[in-house]
Amino acid sequence: MIVFTPSCSAPPDATYDKIHISGGECIGNLMYLVIRCPNCGTFTYVDQYQEWKLCAICGETINAKRAQTYLDLHNHRDAEAVVRELERFLHRTGKSDLSEEEKASLQTAYAQWIRANAL
Repeated sequence: MIVFTPSCSAPPDATYDKIHISGGECIGNLMYLVIRCPNCGTFTYVDQYQEWKLCAICGETINAKRAQTYLDLHNHRDAEAVVRELERFLHRTGKSDLSEEEKASLQTAYAQWIRANAL
């Protein structure tokens, strides 16, 4: 289950089957894409115009246009929070990746959070 929360940290009642993600302000029209390193599987993010990203863990040069996008977000703070929480979620659950249902749930939860917190 994916839950968006208003602060950067997971609430005290956070369970192992939930991803808690904070929300921030939308600044401009720039989007940030949460992607994953094809070599080591580490989550990271790029802005929508960025073509390459160097993985901070293994040094792989990631082609941002070819990497699978897990979520597109409105600011870098949200992207950083999503990356952290996705890594925690996979570590807690012992999974190697999100299922297609979990990816869809993540996208739906973020869309609902955006609609509920629209300016």
